[in-house]
Amino acid sequence: MRLQQSDEVEVRLASGGNVGQYAVIDIDDQWVTLLRAKAPPNTDEAFAQVRLSWIRSPDAECRPWPFVVEAFDTVPDWLDAVAHRAHVCVKRVVHGFGVVAKRTLPAGHLIPYGGCLTGLSRRNSVYTVQVALGVFVCADAVSERGPAAYCNDPTVSLVADDGILVRRTHLVPNAQMVFVEPRAGYIDEWTRGENDGKQGHLYVETLCTVVAGDEVTVQYGEDYWNYVDDP
Repeated sequence: MRLQQSDEVEVRLASGGNVGQYAVIDIDDQWVTLLRAKAPPNTDEAFAQVRLSWIRSPDAECRPWPFVVEAFDTVPDWLDAVAHRAHVCVKRVVHGFGVVAKRTLPAGHLIPYGGCLTGLSRRNSVYTVQVALGVFVCADAVSERGPAAYCNDPTVSLVADDGILVRRTHLVPNAQMVFVEPRAGYIDEWTRGENDGKQGHLYVETLCTVVAGDEVTVQYGEDYWNYVDDP
């Protein structure tokens, strides 16, 4: 395959090694610099430099690394239980699943998003949120997600048949994304490669009173919709 900067690939770095997942962060006529998936960005093991000639050889088995974003038709029992503790439920709404208040929620109420801290390599996944420079919370797998991962963006209207973004609306979200460090320096610990700090502490926080039966919504941001429109 023809590589370019920002590509995400699965590749074997050496003969006899395992195929791993990486993001291409630099490439020239001879060398390719790779960032290991989900590796803390400030650690030596996060990066690998490999000859371009090797990457192009059949032994490297280099291929695109597609996003694997899991979905479900019925809300799993464990997710329903987590949502219940947050006084919300995940249920079908106009566009797929959404988060609905089971009782009146006060401003400042926190709903867990789930996910794990990761580096740049998963920055464009649909269930990834940036929480610090070069640090993201990613919840591609259903098992990683909390109920807040299913909050919808009310500022965008979608075409029902193909899901293409068509227009902005006048609606205003009633919640926002917040990252709550369990202790000072939590992010710094992770970026240095220490064992602590691998769990994402991302939440959706209500901005106002949300009455029972209303949907909890949050704005995704321009970067998200720009990527969805033109990945």
